[in-house]
Amino acid sequence: MIKIQPNIKSYIYNNKIKPDNNNPVLFCQEKNEQEEKKEEFDTKKALKPLVLATGAILAGFILISILMKNYSNTLNEKGVIRPPDLARNHNILDEFQFALYRALREPEGKNILGLLGVGLMSGVTLCAKSFVDGAKDIWCKKQEFDIQYDFEKKSIDAKTKAFSGKLNAQGEIYQKNENLIKSIIDNKKEPVFEKFFSFKGDKKEEKDKEIKEKTPILPIIGGLVGFLSLGYFMFKNFQKTTKNLDNFIIRMDDTKIREEINRALGEKNQKTALSQLRDIFKSTNATDTQMREILSQIKGLEQKGIDKFIQNIQKERTYIDAPSALGGFSEKIQYYCYMDEDRGHLYNWILNPENKFNKYLFLTFTSASSIGYVLKSVLQAIKDVTVKKENKKNELNYINNLVEVEINNYKAKKEAAINPLMENLKKQAQLGEKKENLKQLGDNILFEIKNGPPYIYD
Repeated sequence: MIKIQPNIKSYIYNNKIKPDNNNPVLFCQEKNEQEEKKEEFDTKKALKPLVLATGAILAGFILISILMKNYSNTLNEKGVIRPPDLARNHNILDEFQFALYRALREPEGKNILGLLGVGLMSGVTLCAKSFVDGAKDIWCKKQEFDIQYDFEKKSIDAKTKAFSGKLNAQGEIYQKNENLIKSIIDNKKEPVFEKFFSFKGDKKEEKDKEIKEKTPILPIIGGLVGFLSLGYFMFKNFQKTTKNLDNFIIRMDDTKIREEINRALGEKNQKTALSQLRDIFKSTNATDTQMREILSQIKGLEQKGIDKFIQNIQKERTYIDAPSALGGFSEKIQYYCYMDEDRGHLYNWILNPENKFNKYLFLTFTSASSIGYVLKSVLQAIKDVTVKKENKKNELNYINNLVEVEINNYKAKKEAAINPLMENLKKQAQLGEKKENLKQLGDNILFEIKNGPPYIYD
């Protein structure tokens, strides 16, 4: 029986090495997983993301409240320039929806026939598109399987080289350590390189200190007070905004505007009256006709003065009403349609069959679109397959280049597993252990080289 010295025993325990049950001199690495250290709960770290997120949201609402308050203040300023009102324009983008709109509006024969023609073409187009896409996907999948098969076939060579390299590396390690073991057992002297190996004495076990974190009451109270203050500030901003908007709505009422106009017209000083009317005209986006009608009521103001005043108002304006053909009329609903598909030309052909140009326009555009879509799908499929082929080539080159790295990695891990056992053998030889026991220890080390981890098949 080999007597394990205190320093060797400490090395064994510190490095998780223990004797085998069948042979006390065979040391192997403990396979049990180390227990993970449980991290202590940190209140500050847990609350930090919540506080930051809450602060960011609150800051966003405060910013919105400030902007709304400033905007509401601007609305109540005299002479503020506002953009004109907008009409409700609905653009029908789909040809089938346009055909439905026409059929609902005028359910007569041609409109119903046009709806059926557009619907039939929509179904045919959908079927043809599904067929082309399906054929493309099937071909691409078939090529993908062929590419994968070729890749697996060619990667066998790389795997074989890696396997052969691991075998050779294991043989080299075995031969080197076998000769070294024989030298140690026969000479029983301190090898020249013994100075490079050292055993550490017993390490003092570090005791976990339980740190009782005090609840950060003051920061919590301070944060709560801060949030309440910011919330109150935000509330006051929204309250001010609501008050300003109410004043603006009251001021922009037709009756109030008329009262302000009458008050301005009642001014004896012409400059004061024109200054007040300028602010009113800007705020209400008054038209030229409305301005001329009101200005004509000012005594002593000639036609040239009215024209000059209106021109100045128009120069000062930032916004202008859109033409009724494009913008429509305020408070009214307007529909319009843009047709950009071949179904629109089919619809025109059905509704106006006497115009042969509609027929050839539809057939030409449809043929060009169909051929273009098929060519696009073919080119897309070829591109996808080519990219997959090149990717697999690059992956195969990557595997071939990693063969040497994999062998060196295997060799380094193998030597890392054997070196502690060899160190122990040398130390036992220095302590004068019997040759029989040293030989048994050496045999166990060689057995570990052949059968221990890392394994060749990993």
